Amino acid sequence: VSQMNRRFRRARGLSPKKYWLDLRLAKAEEHLRRSDGKIAGIAEELGFSDSHFFTKWFTNRIGMPPGEFRKRCQAGRF
Repeated sequence: VSQMNRRFRRARGLSPKKYWLDLRLAKAEEHLRRSDGKIAGIAEELGFSDSHFFTKWFTNRIGMPPGEFRKRCQAGRF
């Protein structure tokens, strides 16, 4: 495992965990921009155990809750 982590870090410039979290965040942003689906549905689709945890995680990463992010995107302010 540690050898794979080192090789991945050398190839990508970041750890596999960081890469996965960044990819997951990009997918969350994409879903929020392009769909009107419920936050709970997006959380489930991205593999989160519940929408509350997804909201906390997203808010910590972006600085605003998913609903606010979606509103700003729809208003053209993000």
